[in-house]
Amino acid sequence: MSSLSVSVRARRAGLALISLALSLAFVAPALAHDFKAGNLTIDHPTASPTRGTVPVNAGYLTIINAADAPDRLLSASSPDAARVELHEHVRAAGGMMQMRKVQGGVAVPARGQVSFAPGGLHLMIFNPKAPLRDGGYFPITLTFQRAGTVEVVAMVETPSASGHRHAH
Repeated sequence: MSSLSVSVRARRAGLALISLALSLAFVAPALAHDFKAGNLTIDHPTASPTRGTVPVNAGYLTIINAADAPDRLLSASSPDAARVELHEHVRAAGGMMQMRKVQGGVAVPARGQVSFAPGGLHLMIFNPKAPLRDGGYFPITLTFQRAGTVEVVAMVETPSASGHRHAH
């Protein structure tokens, strides 16, 4: 094997490594998929895909508070939906589960967290402007009492039956 072919192979391998490193630099932030608002981290916001002609979708996320003071999620909105509300599942008389709008916001404890997940707290997305498809993205603005407003991008993905989401 000539030294020229070894040199060409080495150069190609070096270029491939540089290309891989650059690709990872752009992909890694997307895979992390969390957002910051002051001392709050909004971890892995997701939205459920549209099912048929049903005009509502659900949104899920975890809010982690690193501060010594509590905060409160007051509201959510999106330019791509008629409205977004904070909802929860509650057991009504007779044992039936019902969804209802949360009044007064959702407390985020100091040095704690709150999870929005299937069967519990969730964002109710009413009348999205376009159907939400698996693999797509959906913008949501969250307004907190202390941390202010933060814009997040929810990944559209089908929640698993266990309520666990993909680890990004």
